Amino acid sequence: EFRFELVYTAEDLDHVKEDLDRVLSLLDLLEDDALGGGGSRGNGRVQIRLEGCRLRPRSFYLEKGEEQDLSVEDPKTLPAQVTDSLQGA
Repeated sequence: EFRFELVYTAEDLDHVKEDLDRVLSLLDLLEDDALGGGGSRGNGRVQIRLEGCRLRPRSFYLEKGEEQDLSVEDPKTLPAQVTDSLQGA
């Protein structure tokens, strides 16, 4: 078991939803495949569990604003949650 953190910086708000949809799809693909060699023998198999998603809008950095914790119960809703939050920020 190991932990990792993924940081995504939104440079163009028009691409956020598409980018995050792709990231989630690639994580699904990784679960269906394997890391390194020997995947056909069961080596390198991974299970990815999202434990949290923290959104830090521009105001967090420029105005000492609040960060937001988004729900990860249904990871497929994360892209919409992020874009909705950023558009409201």
